[in-house]
Amino acid sequence: MVTENTTSTDREMKIADKLLGVLDKAIKDKEQFYRYIVKEKNGSDSGEEERIFGKMDMQAFNNAIKALDSLAEIKRGITGDTSCMESGEREEKETGVVILPEVEEEK
Repeated sequence: MVTENTTSTDREMKIADKLLGVLDKAIKDKEQFYRYIVKEKNGSDSGEEERIFGKMDMQAFNNAIKALDSLAEIKRGITGDTSCMESGEREEKETGVVILPEVEEEK
């Protein structure tokens, strides 16, 4: 039996997979993180041009990493997969209980 929740979950997974596909396509482009949009102004004329440089665009690279991390987190949230969390995080997520370390008494 298909429920509204299942349909919503399936749709969310398909969207996350499409976004991962877009990110995958971008990463397969060897020049992706060396490509910049350059704005030029010549008198009253102005325009934008795409150029490739030898220096990596670290902001674009970091944004891609953050996007991948966000998508992975979204997929974990959809599926309820906690396997890649540390044990303390997993226990808190599964039970709502945070286990604190034992306090040592001062001598």
